[in-house]
Amino acid sequence: METKSGLNASTTSAAMFSYNAFIPGASYGSARFALTPDVVKSWSLLFPYDFDGDMMPASMTSAVVMQAYHELITPRPPGNIHGGQRCQIAKLPSLGEILITHVSCRDKELRKGRRIVHLLFETYMSSGMKSFTSNFTSIVSS
Repeated sequence: METKSGLNASTTSAAMFSYNAFIPGASYGSARFALTPDVVKSWSLLFPYDFDGDMMPASMTSAVVMQAYHELITPRPPGNIHGGQRCQIAKLPSLGEILITHVSCRDKELRKGRRIVHLLFETYMSSGMKSFTSNFTSIVSS
């Protein structure tokens, strides 16, 4: 799958995504996800209750987000914790669709000694129509 790097001026491809590297409002690029029948078939073997024929299963939104996270937010220091994820679906895509996920930093905060980063993932279909938005929280180790 293709990835377009969109790192801002304060980071480079070699920069570690530590707490200080995240800048609220900054864009970190876009990742493409091909929603092939084989990908959906593999997913439906894990979650057969969520298979919906010609549409992407709703539970698969997390896989699309995690794939974008792993492609774009790298390298990361060891020890980060996925603190939570909330998804709002506008329209589930059909099989064969190419999804494009844009990743940005919504906010970050220090809370009780923890470095918390809030990322925004906005996923669009190739037509430009929004498919879903995910708010992702991570506790960053350094």
